[in-house]
Amino acid sequence: MNINMENVSDRELFSELFENPINPLLLHMVPPFVDVNSPMYYLQLNGEVIYNWRQVHGRPQTIFDLLQRSILPLGYQLKASGQERIGNALAESIRRFWRKVQGTKDGKKRNRLKAETWVKLAIKPEEIERTPFDVLAETRNVEEKAASLYEEMRQELAHRGKDFTDVGKKQQHRHLTQIK
Repeated sequence: MNINMENVSDRELFSELFENPINPLLLHMVPPFVDVNSPMYYLQLNGEVIYNWRQVHGRPQTIFDLLQRSILPLGYQLKASGQERIGNALAESIRRFWRKVQGTKDGKKRNRLKAETWVKLAIKPEEIERTPFDVLAETRNVEEKAASLYEEMRQELAHRGKDFTDVGKKQQHRHLTQIK
C-alpha cells in the first residue's frame, strides 16, 4: 500500500515540475570537439534548474526522466542504459547545490547563486541516443522523399498529357468560379 502511495506521489510531483517547463536557455549541451581527445558531451545546467529539481534529489530515476524531457527541445535524447549513472551523478550535484543554497542566509545572495551557478555533467557518447545532427538528417530524408514524390507526380501528369502547374491553375480557376 505504501509503495503505491509513493508511486502516486512521484507521478504528481513529476507532473507538478513540468507544469512550468524548464526554459531551454537554462540548459546547454556541449558536443565533443573534433580536435580534442575527449569524446564526451558536457551537459550544463543553470542553478535555477537545479533549484527547481531539489525536491527529487533522492530519486535518480525521476531526475533522469526530468532531464530527458528537458533536453528534448534541444534535439537530444539519452539512452535508458545511462539512466542509473546520469541520474545518480545529477542527484549528487543537486544535493551539493541545495546544501550550498541552504547555507546562504541572504536572499539576494541566494538568487545570485542560483542565477550564476552552472552545474556540469559529462555524458558518454554511447549514452546519447539522438543528437540534433540526427534530427537534421531525418529532416533531410523527409525533404528528399517529398521532392521525389513531387517529381513522380509531375512525370505522371506529364505522361497523361497535362502539366502539373496547369492542373494547379485549373483548380484555382475552379475554386474562384465556385466562390463567385
